[in-house]
Amino acid sequence: MFMPMLTHGGDVTRDISLCNRIIKKYFPKSFINLPKEPNFAEAVKFLWALPESKQFLHLEDDWIAERDIFKFKPEKLLKGRVTQVAIVRPPREQILFTRKKFRPKINYKRIFIPDLGFPCFTTSPSFLVSSFARTVTDLIDNRLHPEKQIYNGLNIALEEYLRNFSIVSLHPWYASQSILDIGREWQKNNRIMMNVIEGKLVYTQIDKSN
Repeated sequence: MFMPMLTHGGDVTRDISLCNRIIKKYFPKSFINLPKEPNFAEAVKFLWALPESKQFLHLEDDWIAERDIFKFKPEKLLKGRVTQVAIVRPPREQILFTRKKFRPKINYKRIFIPDLGFPCFTTSPSFLVSSFARTVTDLIDNRLHPEKQIYNGLNIALEEYLRNFSIVSLHPWYASQSILDIGREWQKNNRIMMNVIEGKLVYTQIDKSN
């Protein structure tokens, strides 16, 4: 297991030490990277460039699987043009009647439908083809949010490369969620707001007096 450790707020020294102990307890052979400055894009690049296996699982520390995701045999879906299998249940406008994920668009009836010309890749928990992920890391811009630059015209070279491949979802949009994001609850409890401004990730501490 490869683990980049990014810090924000709190007692950094204490938190790093505690995280180190927890990680080594469950993953004795893990490799932990401690960058001087937190950078989400660099963390993704670090992780996706290292696996030597044909496929790998990308899972952030603030996600908890609520059931055995391996029983769905995601590795069997990674073939042909399919290079990523998303674990998080997608919204209806990304998937609708297909397992493939696409960016949503508004049709003539003013409702969101999947745009079949633009696959919707993600940095959320997923299974990936290693060779594909390594090429993506070469195209990621460290100055931008790693997922937001996949679309919205922020990184054209990356967008054009991704259009050659497909991403499928482990679950249909109407299925129950199999994985839980506890990071959002932590942000809420600590009054931290996350915004993406011009493709860059910005954290803001909300004034408790408000």
